[in-house]
Amino acid sequence: MKKSSREINVFSVSALDLFASALGAFIVMSMIFMVFFTMTSQGAGQAEDIQPALDRCENALSQTEAALAQCGSQLGQSVDASALAQCQSDLAEAEARNADLQSDLAAAQAEAASGGVVAEQLDAVNADLESCRRALKKTFVLVLASWSTNEDDVDLHVVDPRGNEFYFGDTSHSGSDAAFEEDNVDGPGNEIWLHPNAEPGRYRVCYKLFSDYGASPLPNVRGSVLWQEGKIAIPEIRLTADSEVRLAAEFDVDSDGNVSLDRSRSGRRLGTGSCG
Repeated sequence: MKKSSREINVFSVSALDLFASALGAFIVMSMIFMVFFTMTSQGAGQAEDIQPALDRCENALSQTEAALAQCGSQLGQSVDASALAQCQSDLAEAEARNADLQSDLAAAQAEAASGGVVAEQLDAVNADLESCRRALKKTFVLVLASWSTNEDDVDLHVVDPRGNEFYFGDTSHSGSDAAFEEDNVDGPGNEIWLHPNAEPGRYRVCYKLFSDYGASPLPNVRGSVLWQEGKIAIPEIRLTADSEVRLAAEFDVDSDGNVSLDRSRSGRRLGTGSCG
């Protein structure tokens, strides 16, 4: 009896599936690495986006390996010599592509690891930048009072946001960098208070006529507030009696280191006590 010819349609369709799977894996990997190398060209700041590409790469490798296993299984079922040879050739090509994909995956993983080092360096740079920003928000403040009459003794008083009062008798306070820098007891003269790192809040400036010694006209006192962005004039005030304290002005330092002057109560008499 003549033996019926063996059908190879099943193998042919399976081989077609194999080729389609391998081609699909190759296309997927091409797209993945196009995206990956585009991402890496945008800088190490996007290193965290590499992991999804690595995951997709591993999935594509798994699909390729499954297709290889299917082809190997079908090789044992086929008896057609030419089809067997073709499948073996396709299998060798698929294995070669698989090796290339494994190599590309290792390179991607190495790149991701180096991206972590770059991310740490970027974090350090950002920390330095933030420190610089905080430094720029700090400002020095200098208050100057001056008068031109002879022999008069005018005292400058400055009260900081904590309530510390600075003048010739109390030139510094614990916990503050500010200091009363210059005191004159005989006019014409100048008195200076300086804060190299003024904290935010409201400051008060006062003048006090310690003594006019009765030998000259009563003094007019001029003043200024100087800071790193400029200078603001304090309204001129005339002192009229010994030990009289007058509010010259109040000024504010905000959280960004800006200084603004409030003249609304300038010239108000505060009696003969303190500026506070």
